[in-house]
Amino acid sequence: MTTWPSATKATTNHLDSGTDKPRLARPEIKQNVDNVNDIIDYFTDDTGDITITGSQININKGYKEKVNSLTSDTSITVDANTASVHTVTLAHNATFTISNMTTGQSVSIIVTQDGTGNRTGTFSSVKFPTGVVTSLSTGAGDIDIINIFYDGTNLLGSILRDFT
Repeated sequence: MTTWPSATKATTNHLDSGTDKPRLARPEIKQNVDNVNDIIDYFTDDTGDITITGSQININKGYKEKVNSLTSDTSITVDANTASVHTVTLAHNATFTISNMTTGQSVSIIVTQDGTGNRTGTFSSVKFPTGVVTSLSTGAGDIDIINIFYDGTNLLGSILRDFT
């Protein structure tokens, strides 16, 4: 497959005057068609994610976050290399440790209380805004979302509590 855009661009030399010579334009038209086909090949994964309407190419690649399921334990490591979203149903009081964060990266942790509820969670080395409740909601089946951003120095956290 040709890398697009190719180093050799097609021109309109033979298409922009009253003395057009279609025979001379064929190589350039073919180059344009080949370039478009290469674009389609690059983006198509045989799932119909590309549609072409007239001269418009629509790329319908739905972006999805990778989700990693964690196992409840008293110590839970959230590995940012594994996924950007992590889920866990707490059956223990847990301390969460965040690992492998790079500057500008963020992770989200979706924490669900088990059927018993009243599980606690602490987030080692994560700074939360002053005055914000950082404890997990405790009702059976409650869901909290913890978002953590790494600025290169600090793990900065926010928490959305008590989705029921």
